[in-house]
Amino acid sequence: MYNPVGTMLDSLAAGADYVSYMARASDLEGVRRAELLTVTMRDAGVQPKDAAHVVGSSNLCNPCSGAAFEWNQDSGSVVFGGLEKGDRGRHALVL
Repeated sequence: MYNPVGTMLDSLAAGADYVSYMARASDLEGVRRAELLTVTMRDAGVQPKDAAHVVGSSNLCNPCSGAAFEWNQDSGSVVFGGLEKGDRGRHALVL
């Protein structure tokens, strides 16, 4: 009900390119939220050793699932899985 025209067009989509575009475009809100979280953490001076706790307890979350963003200690980044399939659906924003 949120977007009936988009839902109808999605059901009529014949090509996989259009479907992947819709998923990629939907992931933009998640990227925006993750970037806002990383900028807020930088401004607050959060150290990488404390980042996992901050990311897990943040009000900013993955809009696709409602789950908290993840912290990847190895890459030092906020990570989330979007709607797009494969590697292009996994987004990482470096602290």
